[in-house]
Amino acid sequence: YRSAFGVQSEHFSSSIVHHFVSQQKEKKSSREIAHCGRVFKKSPLWVKNCGLWLWYDSHSDPHNTHQQYRDLNTVGAVTRYYQDMGVWHCAQVHLIQITKAEEIGASKHRLTAVKHFQDFKIKFLLCHEVLPCQHKPCFTTKRPKTFI
Repeated sequence: YRSAFGVQSEHFSSSIVHHFVSQQKEKKSSREIAHCGRVFKKSPLWVKNCGLWLWYDSHSDPHNTHQQYRDLNTVGAVTRYYQDMGVWHCAQVHLIQITKAEEIGASKHRLTAVKHFQDFKIKFLLCHEVLPCQHKPCFTTKRPKTFI
């Protein structure tokens, strides 16, 4: 079997592999972890739409939710979700379980504020940019000019 799990460390990955293989009624001697490492994406600089299906245990009762984030990768979207849940709902990390995390298409995105940025022809105006000069002295008696 070949499988990929999203875990925090190698110790957790080995215990998850042994758990799932024991559900398949395989012997301990036939188990082998060939590689344990981070999987990198092919296009890390393209912004992607990530959908997260999860449940968390709040102070009152458990909740099933679906969240959508726009980030460079799924790991960044999950990190943003953990930060948002800690800030807005005071949910602790061990009470949150992500059941599925995947990249979703632009047509499946629900947030209207994000749909504006899905156009590939969108351009942003650069007001002014201060370029660092290499041969400029470090200290000067005049204020810098940032306008054109």
